[in-house]
Amino acid sequence: MKKIKSAAEIAMERVQKMKGTREDARSMEQEQYVKAAVSLGRSFLRRQTDTEEIKNTLQRYPEGYRAAAADAFINTVKSEMALENTPRILDVISALRDNEEMREFYFRVQELHGEYLRQQEEALKNLEERSWQAMKSRLVQAGIAGSAIAGFNLQRHSEFEEVISRIDQEYREILNRTGAS
Repeated sequence: MKKIKSAAEIAMERVQKMKGTREDARSMEQEQYVKAAVSLGRSFLRRQTDTEEIKNTLQRYPEGYRAAAADAFINTVKSEMALENTPRILDVISALRDNEEMREFYFRVQELHGEYLRQQEEALKNLEERSWQAMKSRLVQAGIAGSAIAGFNLQRHSEFEEVISRIDQEYREILNRTGAS
């Protein structure tokens, strides 16, 4: 036999349904702001926006959604951190989050970045020396000498691309292992 519900029980059920609906709506609305922040992060990575625009945009989000949106933005840009964009990413992160945890992150990544830049410079210097000697001897054999030999652009050298790519990959891996990205 079916139990007859009291008016209080019916009212409580309706309140629960409404509460659930409000929470669902809030969750959906927050998801919209999080998606927008991820899109903002991609835009930042493509250099279509700058730190000031990011801060202003996130500041316009409703207070209750701002932290989740900022987290989504930060995670998006951190996931794409590489040697060439680390300083810019660190600057935007520190502009959005100024707390002890972020300061520690900033200095740890900054230290790693400096170390890998030094490695890159040293590897390129060694490559330049090896390549220059080989190129110079070929030019001399071809009868070209003296002031006609002025150097060459290493950035077009295939080994240059390999060295840059290898060091950048190592940098990304160490960032992932240390939890920096």
